[in-house]
Amino acid sequence: MKMKSYHYSKFILNIKKAKGIFYIRLYSPIISTQKLPATKNVLKIMLPGVLKTECFNSQNIPFSEEVKNTETGHLFEHILLEYLCEEKEKSGKNNFFFEGQTTWDWNKHKIGTYHIVIKSNNDEELVFNKALVKAASLMEFILNTYNLSRLYKKNKHIHKWQLHAPPEHTLLNKTKLQAVL
Repeated sequence: MKMKSYHYSKFILNIKKAKGIFYIRLYSPIISTQKLPATKNVLKIMLPGVLKTECFNSQNIPFSEEVKNTETGHLFEHILLEYLCEEKEKSGKNNFFFEGQTTWDWNKHKIGTYHIVIKSNNDEELVFNKALVKAASLMEFILNTYNLSRLYKKNKHIHKWQLHAPPEHTLLNKTKLQAVL
């Protein structure tokens, strides 16, 4: 199958599918969430379940901590996996699994290029497409917080902006979240 390309203002996705496996190449000049200090708070508000996902990393730390200083490709993998699970649960299906892995080799590819493989036990193209749109939208939002972080560092006299998760009973949409920023 031919690779499809999707261009966003802060990153590029190239996707290819073959027999329940989705191959994703993500490129972003912002390579770490260390440069995106609002990431964890944005996720608490927009996709809290992702902070509870399993994460296999060399330090054996939970994703809720790893998210503070992880590669943006790894972040995208977890966001996409969480949205995939949400979409499957909405469809009423309980017998499913998704597995993801993110790798990179900046000796071979441009710095900021990640290779993400998502495996599924079924042909999940429709579910994948819905989850991909949501994941890309949230990733774009998170990457845009980089500009706010830089603005704050340049203008110390501006009060530090922070995101606070609302009480659990409060619904917050993207428009309200943008107003918080």
